[in-house]
Amino acid sequence: AEPMRPTREVLAIAPLVPDRMNRQNFGSARLALPHGVAAASALCPGESLELRMANRTRPRHHAWPRSMAIFLGGMEVWRVDPPQEDWQYRRDAPLQLDGILASSSLASSSSSSAPRLLVELSADASPHSSADMVAAIVRTAPQRGVPELLAECLAAPPLSPEESARLFSSLQDRPSSPADLSSGAGTGGAGAASADSGGAGLEVECASPWVQPLLCPVTQERLKVPARGRGCRHLRCFELEAYLVASTRAVFHRRWHCPVCDHPLPPSDVAVCCLTQQLLREAPGGVTEAAIEEKLAGLRWQDPAATSPLALATPPRPSPPRASPTAVASVAAAAAAPVAV
Repeated sequence: AEPMRPTREVLAIAPLVPDRMNRQNFGSARLALPHGVAAASALCPGESLELRMANRTRPRHHAWPRSMAIFLGGMEVWRVDPPQEDWQYRRDAPLQLDGILASSSLASSSSSSAPRLLVELSADASPHSSADMVAAIVRTAPQRGVPELLAECLAAPPLSPEESARLFSSLQDRPSSPADLSSGAGTGGAGAASADSGGAGLEVECASPWVQPLLCPVTQERLKVPARGRGCRHLRCFELEAYLVASTRAVFHRRWHCPVCDHPLPPSDVAVCCLTQQLLREAPGGVTEAAIEEKLAGLRWQDPAATSPLALATPPRPSPPRASPTAVASVAAAAAAPVAV
């Protein structure tokens, strides 16, 4: 799915079928389109036809096979070359079919006797099985810009301070790790981290306070509209509009990834963080980070399973004091001593 060009209709979809030579990496597919759909007059202003492809294991991630040829009326009209050896990634992006189909005599001919137009694919999916690849031709809506995406994000429900408190509590309860720190979980904390050294468990406790950065990781400027992903496991935020602008300008396979943890993050999963908004209002202009433990102290104990007003309004009772092992031994010795009559 591409947020900038949302799909309006799936016109044809087909998996790659392994070839008859029993070569599992090689396969082909045939996508049939009605002749009227291929004409430019069949599309509304701004609409487009795209050829997209994905692996079944990652259905939301567009990716071409290792190499592929596309045929229209038996003639090759486009190809995907194998990636160069020194490249880790290839800039795969959906293929705009409008110009290819419009220039084809088969697509533009209204007198063609064939009821459907065949788009044929021949691919090498190595190192994957060709049966894992699925191709589709879709009709997309007119391209949306940053203003439309920004309005969509601002209209979504924000992340409440209570939601941030529950995330903060879960981050404190689990052992800290370099991944937590690099993803913006915090720059400190009272939780303990365990590490193995020569087979022995080593407890490491960090006494520095947890702070929330008030600078955007994209622009390195003070946040104005702080936002983060609803499913991200960190509290650090980024500037909402800066994230949208950067994603729309990025190459296709690098769009819509969280700038903090790099997880896939479409605009529909982005929300404004109310906690960071409060911190920004209270912090002076030159401050670049704010402590969050005191801010969340009254919310951290809340249990997400407790939904009744009484449960949310009543803090948990403190645990009764526990007797020390020495006191317990003294009581047991006194009970075993003989009683004088």
